[in-house]
Parts: sequence; C-alpha cells; structure tokens
Amino acid sequence: MKRLENTRDRNQQQAQLSVFSHAIPTQGIQEQSYYPSAAAFLDELLLLKENLHETGIGCRELERLICQVEIFGFHLTQLDIRQESSCHSDALAEIVEYLQILPQAYNDLTEAERMTWLVQELQTRRPLIPPELPFSEKAQEIIQTFRMIRRLQEEFGPNICRTYIISMSHEASDLLEVLLLAKEAGLYDPTTATGTLHVIPLFETVDDLKRAPEVMTQLFELELYRNYLIDPPFVNQIKEKETAGSDLPTALQEIMLGYSDSNKDSGFLSSNWEIYKAQQSLQKMAESYGIALRIFHGRGGSVGRGGGPAYEAILAQPGQSVNGRIKITEQGEVVASKYTLPELALYNLETISTAVIQSSLLPSTIDGIEPWHEIMEDLAARSRNDIVR
Repeated sequence: MKRLENTRDRNQQQAQLSVFSHAIPTQGIQEQSYYPSAAAFLDELLLLKENLHETGIGCRELERLICQVEIFGFHLTQLDIRQESSCHSDALAEIVEYLQILPQAYNDLTEAERMTWLVQELQTRRPLIPPELPFSEKAQEIIQTFRMIRRLQEEFGPNICRTYIISMSHEASDLLEVLLLAKEAGLYDPTTATGTLHVIPLFETVDDLKRAPEVMTQLFELELYRNYLIDPPFVNQIKEKETAGSDLPTALQEIMLGYSDSNKDSGFLSSNWEIYKAQQSLQKMAESYGIALRIFHGRGGSVGRGGGPAYEAILAQPGQSVNGRIKITEQGEVVASKYTLPELALYNLETISTAVIQSSLLPSTIDGIEPWHEIMEDLAARSRNDIVR
C-alpha cells in the first residue's frame, strides 16, 4: 500500500513540472519505494495470487484487481496522437535548413533521396535537433509533442501513449520522418532499432489506398524498420500461445484505413471496395514478410463516413484480415448512443467481440468468387466516373 501511495505522490509531482521539462526528479522518493510502471505492480499481484493458490486459497477481490491493472494500468486509457504528414516534413525542412547539412532544401528532395537520408540519420547516434529550438512555432510544436510523449511514457509507462497516426500518408518517407523525430526525443534507439512508439500510416484517399501495399513493401524491405516492428508485449502474447513447431509472427504493424476522405474522394461504393482490396493486398504482403497486421478502421458515425452496424461491418472484412486483431474508431456522435448505459455498452462490446471471433475463424464467402470481384471493380469504376462528371 505504501508503494502505491508513493507512486501516486510521484505522479502528482510530475504533473507540477513544466510541460516541456525532460528531467523526472523524484523529490526524495527512491525508485525502489514506488512502482515505476503498472507492470511492476502487476508482477507483485500475480506473485501474491500464486502464493494464495499454493495454499488452496482464492480471492475474488484480488482477481478483480489483477484484471483492472491489466486493462487500465496506472493511466486508465491510452492516448493516440495524430498529425498530418506534411507537418513532419516541414519541421524537418526547417531543421535541415538551419543546420545546413544537405546541399538542397529537404522538401526539394526526391522520394528516393529522402529515404536514403532518413535511413542514414536513423542509424546514427548524433543528435539532429539543437536544444534551443530556433524554429517556427509549428515546428516547435511538432518537436515538443514528441518530447511530451517521452515524458508521459517515463511517468506512466509506455502503454499510456504508443500510437502516432500519420494522416494523409502518401510515401514511405512519411513514416521514417516520424521515426526520426521520435529518435530525437528518445523514443527510438538507433543502436537496437527498437522503439516505444508505434508509427501508424493512415491511407485515406483512393490513390493512397491503391498505393498502400507498395509503400509498406518499401518499408518492410528495410531491416531497421522490420526490427523496429518487433513489439515486446506482442511477442509475449505470441509466446503464451506458441505451440511446438509453430511459425508465428513476432512483429506487428498497425495500418489505419480512412473511410471519410475516400468516400468524399470517390463515393460510398468505390471507397468501400478500395478499402476491401487494400486489406487483401496488405494482408498478403505482410504475411510474405512474416509480419502480423492489425487494421485500424477510421469509421465515422454516418454511413457516408463508414458508419453502420459494426457486427455486419466486421464480418464483411476480407478473409484472414482480422485474425483476432482489429481496431475501430468510435466517433463522438455515437459514443453516447452506444456506451451511455452499462447494459448497452456491454451489448456493443459483446457484439464486436463476437464478430471478431467469427471473422477470424470463418473464411470470407466472396474472396474466391472471381466474377463477383469483376462486377465490383466495374461498379466502382462507373461510380467514380459519375462523380467526376
């Protein structure tokens, strides 16, 4: 109990620090007297449970507490960060111009030149960003965001904020730019090619959805990027399920697919068909590299933004694209209608869980029907032509 109290006091001290401070002073609280993470607290609870089990004693309150710590940790809920891709390239352009380390402006580089330079920078220990930040307000905001993520992870553990979504992802360099900025904040280690921040591309327009497999292939071809995808919590889950002779993936890539912009870009039918095809292609490509894929569906509340019954939507996903892993946005306009009452929230969670299990076990009924695919392709093309006219 005293360690929990010390943990609470320490977290309150961190809240009083400047939001841009790097130092995490303990104000007299020694590390061994508080829990540096919820995982450390969970280890003690599991040890206590094991000791009780050996003596033939069960404790329902302890079981409930273990579940709460596993789900909520010390942070209750996880925070996702989202930023548009050009903001990162503009920030790096300012940094490069200030340091004069490239013969031309960063934004004038070709995609191949950007990739070469980014890979080189990701492998060096030399800091890129000067401490005084003599940049524009927008560039400083980008840099400080990554520093704040580092501080949150130091205070509450990595799970509080691990997802960084790049909206309007077009090229492979869009992801490496974020990884480089994460490296400068201490969220990526160039010596081990590992990090505590998941960089998630968001493919939104029809053109980007079509190019998504090509973009991800470029990244998966990079050894440093494949090593970065090895996620310790995911590996631990795999080890728990692993059987003799199994060849399960130990790397996890999350990809977000946008419904709203693709709907605006090409219409409802074309948008959903392109998202369907993108999932198929991405799943096959990821399997070829031995990488597990988790699709993040950026669905809105209305049908025009990808909304609708979640159960039917999950079952309609391509065969083997779920595999027990799915992530879905719940927009503010539907949160109240789905989760206000405990009974209603339980019903919705049970419905989604059931759909995920069924979709993971049952093959899609339309994946192997070639005439159906040809008809959908024709209808999608016709619908796009009607929008253009």
